[in-house]
Amino acid sequence: MQRLPDNVLCALVRRFVRTQAEALAGHLDGAKTGGDIEDVHQVRVTCRRLRAGLAFFSDCFDDDKAKGWRKALKKMLKRFGPARDCDVQITFLQDFLAGLDRHQSEVSTSSSTDAVLDAAFTKFNAHSIRPGIARLLLRLQQQRDALQPGLVMAVRRLQRQRLTMHLHLETERLAYEVEHTDEPTERLGFYERAAVRVGDRLAETLDKRPALDDPNDMAGHHALRIAVKKLRYTLELCDMALDGRLKKLVKHLKKLQTLLGDLHDCDVWDEQIEAFIAEETERAIAFYGHPRPMRRLVTGLRYLQTQQRQRREALLEQTAAHVEILEAEDFWNRIGEAVKENAEILNTTDDSDDEEDFELGQ
Repeated sequence: MQRLPDNVLCALVRRFVRTQAEALAGHLDGAKTGGDIEDVHQVRVTCRRLRAGLAFFSDCFDDDKAKGWRKALKKMLKRFGPARDCDVQITFLQDFLAGLDRHQSEVSTSSSTDAVLDAAFTKFNAHSIRPGIARLLLRLQQQRDALQPGLVMAVRRLQRQRLTMHLHLETERLAYEVEHTDEPTERLGFYERAAVRVGDRLAETLDKRPALDDPNDMAGHHALRIAVKKLRYTLELCDMALDGRLKKLVKHLKKLQTLLGDLHDCDVWDEQIEAFIAEETERAIAFYGHPRPMRRLVTGLRYLQTQQRQRREALLEQTAAHVEILEAEDFWNRIGEAVKENAEILNTTDDSDDEEDFELGQ
């Protein structure tokens, strides 16, 4: 099998690094001001993709430099994680409260007797549910506000380190090295590289797959979600060089990741609501000397908790059904086969054509 030449591999690395570094730089200032929660999300996405890319192309970079970059990106992920979690939960609760108002308004505008009775019932429920949800929303907003200064510091630190600039410079160094060195290198060809990286990620995913057989294995479900996400990012890296030939496989993985992520959100809500009730009860006792004010909060909190538990059951069924369909179609083996077949096509394509295609894609 012919190897993908170093100049084409270099063009691929440059395109990937430039795309992700520019995306990261474009969202840092927005994350610092906190005006749009999407900036925080995209900072995390690009940091993950850059870390995945640095691992995928590890032999193309200086070891010490790459290690430092991965460490800096990991710090960003750690700092931005709690803020992103708060943003998602705040948005969910705001939509939840808006839904209560909308449902109550729609019912109360009807003139039928049944609708009037329905409106009274809905109003009673909304009135009893709202206080607990509103209090939880308030605490999350306070928590998110407290996290913002840490995000600002993290962004400023990364900008002082000029990470995106150093990534650009490193890809230029790589291009110069490839252009001016005639000696063969020990870098992996694209297929070998893809086979190793995808194989490792696939093995990690399959190792955690049995967790789905136990509906109560919350930690296992979460670990599987992370493994699926890493496999998806690695496939996306391969797909960038394969002109979308792996797109359908990536789409299936993304759906599985979403289902597992929603499942994890339900587990988090369940535990968080329980802890929140305990914390707010302590606050009430400390302030009033008794827990009676909690009565008006507990109804809504328990309602939300019950709703999330019911949603979890539905998601377990959906996830199991999705995986059953995938496995009936030999999905896991198809991933390895698809990478092999398409990478072999790429490795045997005319060198000049490949290089031109990659340069145009930058």
